[in-house]
Amino acid sequence: MGVFSYAPFTSHARAIGRAPAVDIFAAMSKPDLEAVIARRMAVQNELSALEKMRAEMEAEDQDLVVAERVLQRLAGRGRGEAPAAET
Repeated sequence: MGVFSYAPFTSHARAIGRAPAVDIFAAMSKPDLEAVIARRMAVQNELSALEKMRAEMEAEDQDLVVAERVLQRLAGRGRGEAPAAET
């Protein structure tokens, strides 16, 4: 089992006197910690990029909604129909 396998139960087990007081982070080496920090930063950067992309796509979607309404209105006028009321 990994270093973290018992982590959620440690404080409870320690409280009832069944587990030694072990610092799970003391078992991690500096390269392990650096790898975790680097991975976390990479995930945060990816999340930021995805949030930016989502905002851009939502803006594009709104532009397309407007374009669709305009084209439908123009198509209706071309057939001699009265434009539909906007909702």
